[in-house]
Amino acid sequence: MTYREERIFAHSVDLPPGYVPDPQRHLGNIRDSTHFTKAAKWLESIGAKTVLDVGSYDGWLDFLLIAKGFSVVGVELIESLADAAVRYGNRNFLEYEVQMGYFLDIELGRTFDAVICFETLEHMPLDDARESAKRFASLARKGVMVSLPDQDHHQNPQHLFTPTEALIKDIWGGMPGYTLECVPYPGTTIPANWFISHRC
Repeated sequence: MTYREERIFAHSVDLPPGYVPDPQRHLGNIRDSTHFTKAAKWLESIGAKTVLDVGSYDGWLDFLLIAKGFSVVGVELIESLADAAVRYGNRNFLEYEVQMGYFLDIELGRTFDAVICFETLEHMPLDDARESAKRFASLARKGVMVSLPDQDHHQNPQHLFTPTEALIKDIWGGMPGYTLECVPYPGTTIPANWFISHRC
C-alpha cells in the first residue's frame, strides 16, 4: 500500500444508514458559522458565482452557499460523506454534484470563479498540500480561500503538518492579493483558524 493509499484508508466516517446532513445545525457551531460567514462575504467581494469546494465533507457548507445564490461543486474523499451530500441535494431538488476521490487524482475538466478549501490540506502530506495550492490557483479564475487550523499537528493524529505563519507565507505569500488572518474562538477549546486568500 502506498503512503497516499494509507492516508486515504486512515480517513473514514461512520454514518448511520440514510444519513442526511443538517446545514442549519452548523450555524450553531462557532467554527463552522465563521467559515460560512467568511466564505460568503469573500465570494461576494470577488464577484464569484461558481465555486469548487475541496474537502466538502457532507456538503453542509455548500448547501448554505447555494442558498445564498452560489453554484457549488464539491470534492470529497470519503464515499459515505459524498453519498450523503448527493442524497441531500436530490431530496431538496438542488443542482449539486460531488467529485469523489483524492483531489490531486481528480480530472475536473473545467475552471471555477473561486476555489475554497477549509480544514482539509493539513490531512495531506505537505508536498501534496503544496501541489494542491498550485492546482487551486490553476482552477480558479478570480480567487482562492483556504483555512487551516492553528494547531501543532502532533495534537491530532489525522494532521500531517503544522500550519505556521512562516509555512503559509512560503506556500501562498507570492500570490496576488495574498491575505492572512488568524481567527480565534474565545471561550472554547477549538483551535484558532488561519484564513488565507488570494486573487487569481
